[in-house]
Amino acid sequence: MNTAELLETALERHRAGQLDEAAALYREVLQGDPDNADALHLMGVVMFEGGSRAAAIDLIQRALAIDPKKPSAYNNLASILFKEGRLDEAGRFCLEAIRMSPQFGEAWYNLGNIRQDQRRYDEALECYGRTLATTPDHAQAHWNRALLWLLLGDYDKGWEEYEWRWRNEELPTPAVDYPLPVWDGSPLGGKTIFLYAEQGMGDAIQFIRYVPLVQELGGRVILGCDRLVERLFSQIHGIGNIVTPQSAVPSFTCHASLLSLPRIFGTRLETIPARVPYLRPDETLSKEWAGRLADEPGLKVGIVWRGNPAQKVNPVRSCPAALLESLARIPGVRMFSLQKDPGEEGTPNGFKDIAADLDDFADTAAAVGQLDVVISVCTSVAHLAGALGRPLWVMLAFNADWRWLHGRDDSPWYPTARLFRQARRGDWQGVVDRVASELAVLARRRGANEERAPK
Repeated sequence: MNTAELLETALERHRAGQLDEAAALYREVLQGDPDNADALHLMGVVMFEGGSRAAAIDLIQRALAIDPKKPSAYNNLASILFKEGRLDEAGRFCLEAIRMSPQFGEAWYNLGNIRQDQRRYDEALECYGRTLATTPDHAQAHWNRALLWLLLGDYDKGWEEYEWRWRNEELPTPAVDYPLPVWDGSPLGGKTIFLYAEQGMGDAIQFIRYVPLVQELGGRVILGCDRLVERLFSQIHGIGNIVTPQSAVPSFTCHASLLSLPRIFGTRLETIPARVPYLRPDETLSKEWAGRLADEPGLKVGIVWRGNPAQKVNPVRSCPAALLESLARIPGVRMFSLQKDPGEEGTPNGFKDIAADLDDFADTAAAVGQLDVVISVCTSVAHLAGALGRPLWVMLAFNADWRWLHGRDDSPWYPTARLFRQARRGDWQGVVDRVASELAVLARRRGANEERAPK
């Protein structure tokens, strides 16, 4: 094959996800033509997709030195630099791609992501709009714009755009395709509706609060959820059946995702159904945990510092365990680990690990009910503590998830929550220091109250 044929075949393999085969063909091209800018650029993309970012940057920069008139190369280099956290450089390369090709929708999309990460939100929204002007069905741009509107509290636009998640292939929950109609919010008059959870456990816990509103409209509810929340949700009054993914779904008349209910009910910031607790622990389990923790001294604090490692955002939202050891040294504080997967770092010194005894969220709810405070990064236990109406302190990354909104230290979703945000990107130490200071105050106050209590 000649060079053009080799490149075309390599690109076919590349698009099919056959990275090793594509890389071998790009190398073959470069053996005969070391300065082939197309092969260098595309080999760089393969290296990036295979996890070798430094090599990818070097290859694409070499390609641009040879042929500086390739908008796609500038855009791909920007994508890699964005993943490396080199936001200013990434933005400049995106702008160069756009200068050369003003209708380059993918470059506008990448620039939107960069501007969002820089907290330049108005510019990010404009970029997503420019993407959609050229590529109206760009599901990821719709999705990211939805998350940004929700972050900014623009729920009228955000919930509607959030429906684009069903076309976002990067989300863990595929679109459902039931032959029966999606519920539109009209009175149900005794009809059976199938409500189902999607995405993560925290999402299910946050939006299960809408079930009573569906029941008020005359709905007989069948609930579909993961096994890990099945027992917890069984405490909700009025749910007819709970089915897990392994179970057959009884007959129903219409259906809706739990995460579509805010749109169906027209939820705005001031109308969030935020009365807590809307979940309650099992009484028998609560008595067991009350007995287990009764003799533990001091302020009882449960903590989770790491989210699901399978999620892309986990490295950003997770706090290094070693930073938390100082919390166990605060006088009058007893730290309990609720962390199911502590990772390679393990459980911090001075923490009592009770996570091994937590089989599902019903167990966790019972344990949380016996704690004085729950501290958590943005993960499911934070939602659980908030739903139970327990004192909750959430440790948040610089660019936090949309549900915690922007610039607030409280949450309209969880009235008992306090938010501790990074002041600078990656600054977990600053968050932990503020948490430690507040815990020390709380422990002293508790000690003073106990001293004044009648003997």
